[in-house]
Amino acid sequence: MQTYDFVKLQMKRIAKNTTILGIIAALLLTVLLLVPNVPTPGNLYISDAVITSAYELRDLYESRQYFVSANAESFFDTGYYEESDGKPVYNYYAFASDDVFIVCKTSLKLTQESYTDYLVRGQLREASSLEWEVLNHLRSDLADAWEISSYEAFDYISTYIIDVAAPRIVVQLLASLDVLLIVCLLVLIVRSHLNASNYKNIKLYTRLDGGNADGAERVNTAISREFETGEFSFNKNGVRISRSWIIRTSPFGFKVHRKADLIWVYKVTTRHRTNGIPTGKTYSVMLWFTDKTFENLAARSDKLATEFVETIDADCPGIIAGYSDEINALFNSDLAAFIKLAKREEV
Repeated sequence: MQTYDFVKLQMKRIAKNTTILGIIAALLLTVLLLVPNVPTPGNLYISDAVITSAYELRDLYESRQYFVSANAESFFDTGYYEESDGKPVYNYYAFASDDVFIVCKTSLKLTQESYTDYLVRGQLREASSLEWEVLNHLRSDLADAWEISSYEAFDYISTYIIDVAAPRIVVQLLASLDVLLIVCLLVLIVRSHLNASNYKNIKLYTRLDGGNADGAERVNTAISREFETGEFSFNKNGVRISRSWIIRTSPFGFKVHRKADLIWVYKVTTRHRTNGIPTGKTYSVMLWFTDKTFENLAARSDKLATEFVETIDADCPGIIAGYSDEINALFNSDLAAFIKLAKREEV
């Protein structure tokens, strides 16, 4: 009884690679949700943190309660604004809480000098370098008005800003996308294991024989018999050639070709330039099949690429080895004639 099952082993390998990469990616995405500038889920989606005292701002910020609201008895224009290309883009308003002024960055929609019983809603954050300039100007203004030192005025203006103009929906969408990606990765991991345990019903398996499940089973059995021996005429860079099959494997898939369907192999040299200056060459080997599908096999050097072509040519009778414009023109214009030429038949 045959115990070696080529497709089953490939599906288990793919499931393993998917699990490893999926877990790593999910962990990285989870870390993004936990970085200091992302609010807690409850604060982001459910409710604002209500400010009852200016002295709470630091605790709210450190506990990632970034979206806040406060009832301001008087919400007034400070007279300062932020501009871009000589045009105002944001205003700076403020309100008092426990004898401390909290500065708010607002859109230009607010036009009155002051608002009474105004509900302030926005994103709590530390002041940027540009906003620090505004805070320092306000401290100087406050020191002059109250006839106190700028150092004393420092205690009366919070170093935290409430950005009323910050688009909350953007943060929500990014966090939701992050969570969605984590869920998709977990689904992908589960699906890969289900495919590994029930691989005979998936397209990757039935595709072995053009969608025919019975034919696919015969193909898998034939491949398994040859691959169980571990004897390959060619086994490099994910490509293995056995007596009757050419298999290309990748971390998350595999492709199967009948050895008899290989008709053309040649070396490709790609010259690379940066700003017109030669920066090196890369090498590969192209394998073309009767259905005009191909495999591109990378090689580390010109010598290695040549060895690949020579090895495959020696092991696979009935193919054309090497490239010319005439051969390429025939391949593109008359595939039947090309196949006859490769098989050494009369054209």
